[in-house]
Amino acid sequence: MGKPTHTDSVTIYAQLRENYNDTHSDFLSQSKLGKALGVTTSMVSKIENGRVLPSNEIIDAYSKFFEVTPDYLTGV
Repeated sequence: MGKPTHTDSVTIYAQLRENYNDTHSDFLSQSKLGKALGVTTSMVSKIENGRVLPSNEIIDAYSKFFEVTPDYLTGV
């Protein structure tokens, strides 16, 4: 398979939160995730829906929160 497209890499962000909710007893809303990452709920929604590409700082915050590499998130 080739490098993920923009849409594929953004889908990863929504999938991470969905997987978290499938495997943890505490529900992670976009609001809670935004607070943990230091961004607004609106920004989380835009990233998850592919309307905004996250900055490197946000990618780093996602990678730390979900314990994945930035490369995993960006499809490198």
